[in-house]
Amino acid sequence: MVRFHLVILALLTACGSSGTVAKTTSSEALTAEPSTGEWELDPNVSARLFGNDDGVRVELVAVRSTTNPELRNRYLLRATGTTSKFDGLVIVAQRERRNKTLMFDGTLRGQPNLLLSHDTGRSSWAFRGYATTNLDDEIVYPLEDSVDGAKVLALREGQRGSALRAIEPQTREEKVQWQQRYVEEYLAELPEDCSGFRFSVDWSSVPDEAFDLHTISGICSTPISIIQRFCEQNPKQGKAVGDSLSVECSYRDGHDERKSQWEFRKNSDGSFTYVPGGEAREAHIAIVDILRKKFGAERKVFRLGTQHFIIDYKLGRASSYYQHGNSYWPAGSTVDSDPKGFRLPSGAVSSRLDRSGDQHWGLLCGQKMNALEELETSERDAILKNAKFEPEPKWKREPYFLSRDSHGTYYYVDRYQQEFGGKRYRVFVGRRGQLKITKLKRLVEDSEGTLFSTESGDLRLVVSSGDQRAVWIHGRKETRLTPVNVRANLGLIYDELGVYYGDELGFVCD
Repeated sequence: MVRFHLVILALLTACGSSGTVAKTTSSEALTAEPSTGEWELDPNVSARLFGNDDGVRVELVAVRSTTNPELRNRYLLRATGTTSKFDGLVIVAQRERRNKTLMFDGTLRGQPNLLLSHDTGRSSWAFRGYATTNLDDEIVYPLEDSVDGAKVLALREGQRGSALRAIEPQTREEKVQWQQRYVEEYLAELPEDCSGFRFSVDWSSVPDEAFDLHTISGICSTPISIIQRFCEQNPKQGKAVGDSLSVECSYRDGHDERKSQWEFRKNSDGSFTYVPGGEAREAHIAIVDILRKKFGAERKVFRLGTQHFIIDYKLGRASSYYQHGNSYWPAGSTVDSDPKGFRLPSGAVSSRLDRSGDQHWGLLCGQKMNALEELETSERDAILKNAKFEPEPKWKREPYFLSRDSHGTYYYVDRYQQEFGGKRYRVFVGRRGQLKITKLKRLVEDSEGTLFSTESGDLRLVVSSGDQRAVWIHGRKETRLTPVNVRANLGLIYDELGVYYGDELGFVCD
């Protein structure tokens, strides 16, 4: 899958604010010195040194940009004694605080990496060793030794023309090349049939300072990830996407502000321009909708024997329908435009429409998966042309409670499913195969349980400490009932009690 790299913004308090960190003496405070390079020492923040018994040393020196006052909370970080290929290099780190964690993030090979972090209340710091995970964190502690900030700054200036060029672009041209390299890596992850998809970044729209503040390739990569997922989920449309879709990303300053809106607009030549901003999830839904309309995948039709299933994508919502008789009845729906499955109305056997890891859909009945055949365009359109879609589900009820007495009389309660509001209870009483509905006169629900008052008696359900108890009350006589597990007895409920005899339930797997 496409990798997303989050750009960490500058925030909050200074490094020396943690009460758990040893203080440097006033003699160690740095004096700002003239600099002809990109950075100068910050005289207001003392340099820091961290280390451990394994010989790892981490120097941290606060600096200010000589050319761009917007670059705040910056430090020079140099680690030695590590096994990393970056050992000894002086890297620019950006400080921020997230909740109770103080973090220093550096850019390596054009991508942000968490280098050093500290949690409030702990004496230790974690050095990430220039890796992207915490598996190899080095635990280091503040040391009393002083740091020669001027020396670290001089090392930085000396490395810029040689060693740092291997990981840190210097000129605008180099920065563009680094970011373009990541764009090409994202594109290389597209499925083969979709690999003709054309994507580019309008680098001229990116101001110089933006390269130091953001990872442009990560900001612009949302359409690539969406195209990848779309092609994986719609392999039949993948080649059409690759052959005809062209998207260019145009950078907009302030894209990460709260009120910033993204755009995905169609150009006169049929190509699209993506302008990042706002919520990536909102962009994802809208772009997928455009793709489905453009490449004819708004609705999928599947076949199993003589039965058909329809998945409808519309306005960021995916809905499923199953065939029963001459109509299609609504089943599950989701706001996710990339659904993994839908729960179908089920009786004795649970049923779902599910998509496997290879993106093929199937009908899951209990533990058995039945492969579904996706119809080609002509067959699909013929089904859709004559399909009658019902506005509401065919079956809305579900079992709520089942019990019996010692003589074999069953007491059963069903209700509306929660997605349809729940409640609307019904009480049935009788021997197996002969249960009859008993008119409900009154329903009482409180902390002590639920009381169903009927014309022939009262059914009292009490749930206490997780144990369910039930009593049938007729006149002054109370009969203690034995609760029967509903989930384990769905076959009994739907096939043997007689409650639903004559009802057309429309269950798919039964």
